[in-house]
Amino acid sequence: MRKQVCIGVLAMSFLVSMLAVAPASAKSINGVRAQIPFDFHVGSSLMPAGDYTINAVTEDDAALRIGNGSRNAIALTSSKEANPGSKSKSRLVFHKYGDQYFLAAVWGAELTGRVLPESKRERSLRREMRVAENGGAAMEIVTINAQ
Repeated sequence: MRKQVCIGVLAMSFLVSMLAVAPASAKSINGVRAQIPFDFHVGSSLMPAGDYTINAVTEDDAALRIGNGSRNAIALTSSKEANPGSKSKSRLVFHKYGDQYFLAAVWGAELTGRVLPESKRERSLRREMRVAENGGAAMEIVTINAQ
């Protein structure tokens, strides 16, 4: 009986310690701030150029709020690990097609970033530009450093 109680206590301690660690790593995106000098898309929302703050809406960062005080957009995201040896700095990554920008990823101070899914508008624009460029690479990647 004592052995079962000890195993139960150890299992509970392990579970509690894992739960305590998860939110700390998940919140690496919270409070990321950046000055974005161009209008950009987040999903179906067009956001004007300006100062933006990114905060997690969910404990696991699966949903992010991108806002500038007057405009906010919510984006569902997935996790992405940085390449080994890459530098750890906060940044926003955009896909650029002509003069249109789409927020593609948000990286916090840790080596885990959040990737936004490609919107219907971005997919359509990418296809159009590929046809216009005869299959050439029409997308540029633009990175904005964040605080």
